[in-house]
Amino acid sequence: MAFFRPLAGTTLGAFALGSFLFLSAPAAAPAAKIFWQELDGITVFAKGRGAAGPAIGGPGPEQAALRIREALEILRRRSPRYYQAIRALDGRVYIEYDPTDRRLASPTGPLALFRTRTGIAEADPLVGRSFVAVLGARAIQWPAAELAGILVHELVGHGRQYAQNRLQAMDHGDRECEARLHQLRVFQDLGVTAGDGTVAAFRTSLEDVWCQSFASYLSDSWPGAHGLWAAADLDAARLLAAFDTYRRYGPRIRRWGEGQWTAASFDLVPGAQRQEEDPVAPSLRGAKKLIAYARLLLRNDR
Repeated sequence: MAFFRPLAGTTLGAFALGSFLFLSAPAAAPAAKIFWQELDGITVFAKGRGAAGPAIGGPGPEQAALRIREALEILRRRSPRYYQAIRALDGRVYIEYDPTDRRLASPTGPLALFRTRTGIAEADPLVGRSFVAVLGARAIQWPAAELAGILVHELVGHGRQYAQNRLQAMDHGDRECEARLHQLRVFQDLGVTAGDGTVAAFRTSLEDVWCQSFASYLSDSWPGAHGLWAAADLDAARLLAAFDTYRRYGPRIRRWGEGQWTAASFDLVPGAQRQEEDPVAPSLRGAKKLIAYARLLLRNDR
């Protein structure tokens, strides 16, 4: 059975600027062939060399598409929950390989980016959402299992944040912490061990950089939480459950003593005016939430 279905080629009419959104390119931007393939509703495309400048290392588009295919197949076979989570995103899902992006090729730059548009008129829907993971010349050369983790980071971590209208409103550290916890969990599904140097560095950055606010919240609010971070192998599933409690109730619980409740920033719709509940005195509704939160803490501490 053919794994990928080739799609018709097109030309590049726009290119990427910024971390999350695509902006139109100048009218004089050079057109270039785009290589398309589709797998199970996930569209893979790669810029031809010279699309928006010379390629900066990395394989050609066809070889890159094969590497992405291998990473997705590993997810499908060995981490079906994350493979299905990508397919379940409510919109069009794209994986782009861009060997011309200098930030993605730089040793000090990101390995990948999440964006909400491809910048290609034929691909972006007039209605609905696009979920776009952009891989550069460095990421595409990672082992397939670790490349799969990068895809989960972008499409499940940041993709779900976008789908739930909280991507742009979240604190940068919290945004990355949650996405990296998903990445850690898929590493565990795929057998990428902490003994690997890359994963060891990944865990260090998780604890010492990206999840500091979350870890501080746990130590203050969750009895026995220190054990979650002290374990030789972090329990990523339990940490993700705790993070969900943190993002939903943390801001409200901290305000309990002030006698008011305030809507959390993750309710913000990107591009729309921020909407917040008016502060009100703790009510029966708020008390029920607090009781549910306390029960969750007790259950997870057993």
